[in-house]
Formats: sequence, C-alpha cells, structure tokens
Amino acid sequence: MQGVASTLLGRTAFDGGTPVALLGLLMHFGVAFGWSAVFLFVVMRAGWVRGLLASRYGIVKVAALYGPSSGW
Repeated sequence: MQGVASTLLGRTAFDGGTPVALLGLLMHFGVAFGWSAVFLFVVMRAGWVRGLLASRYGIVKVAALYGPSSGW
C-alpha cells in the first residue's frame, strides 16, 4: 500500500511505515469507490448498458469493456 501512497507522497512513502500504508489503503478504497460510483451512474443512465448486462454473459462483456478503462 506504500506504493499506492507514493503516487501522492513520492518516494518518501516507502520510508513512512504503517501510517503511510494505511493512507495507501484509504486511497485504494477511495479510488475503487469512485470508479464504482461512475459505473453505477452509467448503468442508471444508459439503457443499452442495462440491456447488455441482461444478455447472456453480459456481466463478462461489460467487465471486459469497463475493467480496462477504469485503470486509466
């Protein structure tokens, strides 16, 4: 998690110990929550996404499209 925190703190994050690791964990969950909120917003607004999710293997199809894009 210090690696995650290093995006905010730089290389000094690796010398920060437990507090910096906890900051990294908090950042990780914050980003995951943010992308989940974006996904929920898209699903609520776009009928074609709901239709795709309802299709056969729809979850896999949407995950294949959304998963890589959320890593930007």
